[in-house]
Amino acid sequence: MQLVNWSGAIFGPGSEWLWSFAQFVVVVVTLLGIYRQLRAQGATNALQRIDTLQGRWQSPTMTYAKLEFALAMRDRGSKPVPFRTYVPIIEFFAELAALEQEGYASIDEVSGNSGLPLQIWTALGEPALEALRAENMRPELYSDVETLVERVREQFRRQGARPVTTDADTIRRSLDFVIETSTDELRREYAIRAGTLPPIPTAEVVA
Repeated sequence: MQLVNWSGAIFGPGSEWLWSFAQFVVVVVTLLGIYRQLRAQGATNALQRIDTLQGRWQSPTMTYAKLEFALAMRDRGSKPVPFRTYVPIIEFFAELAALEQEGYASIDEVSGNSGLPLQIWTALGEPALEALRAENMRPELYSDVETLVERVREQFRRQGARPVTTDADTIRRSLDFVIETSTDELRREYAIRAGTLPPIPTAEVVA
């Protein structure tokens, strides 16, 4: 079941809500759907993996990883690609790819509910992945994620939706958006941990 129709609405003015939804919510929708199926099947090991994966995507640690990666990519200039900051993100999608390969998630579920963030994050991280492969001398590294991306893109085409395409300007705006939203999420998390209340307006006294 596809909860959101992504067709033709990937980037551009007014798409900020879509980006935010893709970044922080959509992947978890897929995980919750898989969780319900696995609970019915009694697949204990897979359930534990889903719990771990869901918690990881929503965690401050992952939010920090997104922020660190986006800042490094935006500000690197002529410096080498900061591939190590991309590892937590690509590892997340590698685990999602493994769950799909092992039959715990269908390609319809992954495409319908996580297809957009999967395509966006792998597009943003493409230079980092190439540098990571070169560093480790393993050109096949994370090829399972690339395979999943291609299958998702093909699924988009079959459904009449447009796969994500990116250019330099889109990448720049996307990184800026990740920085803004991740910073806001971390500030909120730190405020909660510190017990800091948001500003509460003082009620006006009517004479």
